[in-house]
Amino acid sequence: MSPGEEDAKPSARSDLAQAVFWLGAGGALFYASWTMDRLANLGVQPFSAPGLLPGVLGVFIVVLGFTMLVRAMRALRKRAANPPATPAIEWRRIALPLALCLGFAAGMVGRGIAFWLAAWIFVSLTVWTLQYRERHARNELGRLALVALAVGAGASVAITLIFQELFLIRLP
Repeated sequence: MSPGEEDAKPSARSDLAQAVFWLGAGGALFYASWTMDRLANLGVQPFSAPGLLPGVLGVFIVVLGFTMLVRAMRALRKRAANPPATPAIEWRRIALPLALCLGFAAGMVGRGIAFWLAAWIFVSLTVWTLQYRERHARNELGRLALVALAVGAGASVAITLIFQELFLIRLP
């Protein structure tokens, strides 16, 4: 690990707070999906019932939140003797993804652009935006462009196929 990498990591305290949030959010999502009407009286198949996908996502969020919690607890015990300085919040790293998500949801989805193309643009732009500073410092912008486009294409195909073929959801 290089000397600057330790400073770039989120603090264990931040990881702990986020883990608690994700445990609560995942648990609430699973509970809400569990209590949804299964529509069995209408003959709906179990794999196409409302709440199945949110329930599965809730379980995954809880598992990953628990993993994050364990990692944060270990790091807190390890750093208890020598706590690191708290870095300032980089609001740009919060505002940019939020703006991209809002632009995707409000500006592209359902506005005449095919969903797969909108997803490709969104994922590629997000990867580019979040890695730009680091890759620019290493003079790797050409490689970043290729990686962003490839990740965007892969995610676009995967999302479209999973939702349309597996969950039978018609995308806009």
